[in-house]
Amino acid sequence: MSKEKNPSQTRHPIRKALITILFLLLLLSLASFLWFGYAKKDRASFLSAIPGDYSLILHTDNIWESAGPLLDLKSADSLLTDASLAGYRAAYLALRKSTLRQNKWTPLIAGRKAELAVYMDGENIDFIAVTDAGNFACITRLASVFLPFAKIEGLEYIKDGGYFIYKSVDKNTGSITKIYIKTRKNLIAASLSPSLLLKALQADHSPEHPEQAKNLLQSKSDFPFKIVMRAKSLVSKAVPPDNIYLASLISLLGEEAKSLVEFRIDDGEVQLEASIPLDGKSVTDSPLAPLLSKKSSTPAMLTRFPNNIQYYTLLHTGRLEELKDSLFPIVQQTQDIETAWAEGEAYAKKLFKSSIEELVFSWAGTEFALLGVDGSSDPVFVLQVGDE
Repeated sequence: MSKEKNPSQTRHPIRKALITILFLLLLLSLASFLWFGYAKKDRASFLSAIPGDYSLILHTDNIWESAGPLLDLKSADSLLTDASLAGYRAAYLALRKSTLRQNKWTPLIAGRKAELAVYMDGENIDFIAVTDAGNFACITRLASVFLPFAKIEGLEYIKDGGYFIYKSVDKNTGSITKIYIKTRKNLIAASLSPSLLLKALQADHSPEHPEQAKNLLQSKSDFPFKIVMRAKSLVSKAVPPDNIYLASLISLLGEEAKSLVEFRIDDGEVQLEASIPLDGKSVTDSPLAPLLSKKSSTPAMLTRFPNNIQYYTLLHTGRLEELKDSLFPIVQQTQDIETAWAEGEAYAKKLFKSSIEELVFSWAGTEFALLGVDGSSDPVFVLQVGDE
């Protein structure tokens, strides 16, 4: 006698398949959630991928918003014809003409922070650019797994080093630019030097960076770009070697002190601000101490300049008498300013029955400027009146 199957014990094949699919989807969702959480938690800082012997670091809070205006700079076309920069021309023009700039997803992907570290050794210049993939880190961490199988023009995967090479060709000159790209955790790094790229991502370089540099890079800014570099290097490049007055400032800088330069550039204007930290002990021992120890304030003259001013140099550090007392010991090193001053005092008393201090110092304020006026080839000198 055959035993009939209970209908409740019979499983419909479609129902069984749906349960299996739902289970797999649930398992996949759970795995994706865990992977996303792991990628978000297991992160590396920018400076961990930047060797500490850099010459300067260029920082931006938003690659898309900051780099767009630079790519459209007309002056860059002639600048990149220079022999020392010609190697970057192909990559620059490729980015300028790239269809990605019109893609609606590009601002979302490229709207993130980035650091560009530059290494200068004589005439040799290397750089490494690092950006944080952010929420896309769960995808970029798998780049070395999936991208080798993708057919992307100009992109090649090097298995031994675990990095990619992107080649761009300048159609006008035929020159080829190779950009080496590698990922580590949430970071994406690119360089023209494979050796620098591997050096950067094979170790944690965070301990090589002083706290001052970290604070400067993380500070809020109204400028799209900022540069952090060794203060002495910045001043040495800005100060003419034969100018003993400005060169004396170099001795007031700490060996490891970092300077911050903030700027924006477009075809019509360049805006730049720089801060240079001074070494406390060196300032105290310097004749410039009375001036350098003053609290800075916004010069009142800035609000009174007319619209036809093309350029200006504004000094706002102290009264003329204080400037004299601070600068004379420095000038005296190369010329006898004390004797010249004494002779000037004698003439002033003979002609005006008064000293130079009474003639000039008694009424001059703390602000002094040199102005370039539109339509005039001669500069205008301005002294603030101390008691108006």
